[in-house]
Amino acid sequence: MAWCLPGMHAQWGGRIHELALDSACVCSIEMNDGPAHMLVGDTNGSHFELYALLGEAYGTGLPLGFLLLSSKGGALGGIQLSLTAFLKHFETCWGLKSVVSLSDKNPSEINSMLATISSSKHQICFWHGVTAVKK
Repeated sequence: MAWCLPGMHAQWGGRIHELALDSACVCSIEMNDGPAHMLVGDTNGSHFELYALLGEAYGTGLPLGFLLLSSKGGALGGIQLSLTAFLKHFETCWGLKSVVSLSDKNPSEINSMLATISSSKHQICFWHGVTAVKK
């Protein structure tokens, strides 16, 4: 199940330069004065992943869409295919382009971003990197 927030796209779509994709618990996007975090909720106990797509415009993180996937018993590569289709919707229907895309180190998220948002440079989110080093 996926949904987007058309009002955000209509108002800010042409000004978005960074995209962040993350699942379950915390979504983050690096802004001018530090990372912004959006609490999505821990859905893993129910075998679901909630992915959030965030954009950045003028130093503000904007929720653009959400994708709820079952993380139990799916086809091999199914998560990546679903994420790619989700991101493709934003690229084709909303004309969303970015200069930089961010994610954690999840290969499905990285591969989906690289396959879909080809005009952007992909990097691991600074907040996720610092958190991994601290652990």
